[in-house]
Amino acid sequence: MKQTYLRKYLIAFVLICFSINKAQARNGVGSKYSIEVNESSYLIINGSTNMGEFFCHFNMEALFDRMEIELCRNENGFIDFNEFELILPVSEFDCGNFQMNKDFMHLLNEPEFPQITWRIIGLDTSSIINNGRGPFHVMHLKSFILIAGRQREYGLDVLVSERADQIIFKGELPLNIREFDLEPPQKFFGLVEVLPGILIRFSIEVAFLKH
Repeated sequence: MKQTYLRKYLIAFVLICFSINKAQARNGVGSKYSIEVNESSYLIINGSTNMGEFFCHFNMEALFDRMEIELCRNENGFIDFNEFELILPVSEFDCGNFQMNKDFMHLLNEPEFPQITWRIIGLDTSSIINNGRGPFHVMHLKSFILIAGRQREYGLDVLVSERADQIIFKGELPLNIREFDLEPPQKFFGLVEVLPGILIRFSIEVAFLKH
C-alpha cells in the first residue's frame, strides 16, 4: 500500500514506539513530547469526477505550531496517544481556483463545521514489517476522523521511517464522503458530476523533543 502521511500525529508515533522503556510499558506511564511538523510535509485530498481527477492541497503552514502530546505504551506493543489531534481548517485547502475552493467549502458545510479533525488513537508496533521498502516499516494505525460533525473510526497501515530526531510518516486513506452524511454535488462547476470516493494522501515529517 502506498503511504504518505499527516498529519503531524503519525510520525511522532513510531519514534515514540522505539523510545518508551519497558518500565513505562508495564506501569502504563505516559511520556510527554513536543513535536513540530516540517515544511516538507504535505496532505492532499484527491477526488474524482466523471471527467477526471481534482486535487485539494492543505496549507501545511497551518500546522507549524509546536504541539504537546502524551504517549503510553502497553505490554502488547500498542502505543496509546492522549489528546493527539490534527486540526485542519477547511479554508486552508486549495483546490486550484476560487470556484473549486468555494464548492469544496460548500460540500463540507464550512460555515457550520470550519475544520476537519483527525484524532490519533494509537499505533500497533507489534505489526512492524519491513516488506523490502528500504528504511520504511509498515505499522497499523487506529484513528478517528471528524468531518461535518460526523465521526468515523479508521484503521490503516502506514509507512514509518526514523532518522535522527525526526520521523517520516506516509500513507493513503480512502474515504467515502457519504459515510459522513455528505452528498457529492450533482455538478462541479456546473459541468461534471463529483464521485463520492476520495483519497487522502499525506507525507508528514515530524521533529520531536521529549520533555
